[in-house]
Amino acid sequence: MPLDALDAGGAVKERKVFLCLSVQAGGLTQSIAPSGPLSSASYSPGPCTPLATLFKFPAIPTTTFVLHLESKDVWTSNGVSAEVIDSSHRENSPAFRVNGAEPDSGRVDLRFLTVLTAIATQGAISRETQNGYYVKSYKLEVSTNGEDWMVYRHGKNHKVFQANNDATEVVLNKLHMPLLTRFVRIRPQTWHSGIALRLELFGCRVTDAPCSNMLGMLSGLIADSQISASSTREYLWSPSAARLVSSRSGWFPRIPQAQPGEEWLQVDLGAPKTVKGIIIQGARGGDSITAVEARAFVRKFKVSYSLNGKDWEYVQDPRTQQPKLFEGNMHYDTPDIRRFDPVPAQYVRVYPERWSPAGIGMRLEVLGCDWTDSKPTVETLGPTVKSEETTTPYPIDEEATECGENCSFEDDKDLQLPSGFNCNFDFPEEPCGWMYDHAKWLRSTWTSSSSPSDRTFPDDRNFLRLQSDGRREGQYGRLISPPVHLPRSPVCMEFQYQATGGRGVALQVVREASQESKLLWVIREDQGGEWKHGRIILPSYDMEFQIVFEGVIGKGRAGEIAIDDIRISTDVPLESCMGM
Repeated sequence: MPLDALDAGGAVKERKVFLCLSVQAGGLTQSIAPSGPLSSASYSPGPCTPLATLFKFPAIPTTTFVLHLESKDVWTSNGVSAEVIDSSHRENSPAFRVNGAEPDSGRVDLRFLTVLTAIATQGAISRETQNGYYVKSYKLEVSTNGEDWMVYRHGKNHKVFQANNDATEVVLNKLHMPLLTRFVRIRPQTWHSGIALRLELFGCRVTDAPCSNMLGMLSGLIADSQISASSTREYLWSPSAARLVSSRSGWFPRIPQAQPGEEWLQVDLGAPKTVKGIIIQGARGGDSITAVEARAFVRKFKVSYSLNGKDWEYVQDPRTQQPKLFEGNMHYDTPDIRRFDPVPAQYVRVYPERWSPAGIGMRLEVLGCDWTDSKPTVETLGPTVKSEETTTPYPIDEEATECGENCSFEDDKDLQLPSGFNCNFDFPEEPCGWMYDHAKWLRSTWTSSSSPSDRTFPDDRNFLRLQSDGRREGQYGRLISPPVHLPRSPVCMEFQYQATGGRGVALQVVREASQESKLLWVIREDQGGEWKHGRIILPSYDMEFQIVFEGVIGKGRAGEIAIDDIRISTDVPLESCMGM
């Protein structure tokens, strides 16, 4: 990034075309944005926990980068890359090219297979001239390896997503069918003034659903000797090449156009497991076969299972009590998850029933857990957003929800709020159900200068404060909630917070359960002297857990962190609980 990209105040100097991405990976936020990351009236400054807990793109980054596309450099950091675009294009042109090829407007590497369910976009305004730039429409491309790309379709046609109508509005597009992918690429189709794109992605891990661990095909825990097939074409396309994603080719049977149900691919899991689904992917051939045969996939298939490798049963359709015919792939690179009721199995077979014109080609992974293990490891969410009415070329049932039943936001009418959770810390003799170190977190009283101007409170006069004068060895304090149990529905948690003290302060919210801790929300650096309104989605979770606020003031730093009015809100829609 050129050093003159920002002026002394951190504002963007005027450019005709620029690109913005806001992405967090591995707990470190990296952003390129002309006026900050994704924010609007509903995305006010402050950390953001999207509906999908996998991708948290806070609205205030720790570091801001600006990419000037005219520089013809490629910026790559933390798994996010953007190919540079020439600015010599016409406004509202349906496409633009660099050196005769369409550019990558923005490519995000999610680092592992992820169920993508929605995309939020926003334009940007130059701080110097107040000119607005935004993308009006775009296409979505996905890939599992960064080389073989598929354009997202609605029916038989490429889907053109309608994006922004101004530079500040956040537009959320829900995918009518979730996608399993690792790489995501946005291709602007029309825009205003120039291309500026700020981006958030929503989704969840495959393994977030209960009993949905990958059982060893992708990781290599299943040895080559444990993978077999009815036949194979050549060594390069043997059963051992049928590993999901990690194989660059895949399994091809000896006869490309066999009889339905004649060929099969089998996996020995090594021990009895509870099996709840498979991920199926097409295959790509090599130079020794024709281009037509090089990209093959299975359109429909059946699954059978056995504990001893001799006595086999098919996975049944619960509605007909007949062997279930599963929908397969629509593209050779894009995987699809197909789930079913749990079955005990050591051996799993997939029988292709229908396939692409190129014949049968397959890679796969088996999903499940230990025979006695049926508890999920982490939560999962999917967004509830506006979506245009659509029809799909194949039925959508529970097998297509990808992340399992937790990927929905059905209202839980029987939600019981945990006792003592909602708290304004006004009464020292009754500190609600929250626990904290009274020597670190001090009760303070509002003053007219410290009260947030947009709040009203009849009796709410006190808050908790963690403070350091800069001479101590820093400060660290934890504020721990009463136990919470949300097995059915996610909820929205709201709170007020303040953080001052430069780069030496941090405030984060963690969900702690008996077996794991998960970061839900974090801010770093000074947030200014004003009080801010925070909102976090607490995902549904089968086990009891506690919410922990952790405040940190660094060594030798003078600063203050304050918290007040923590509550679970039952009147805030979840789609409105993602941008504060």
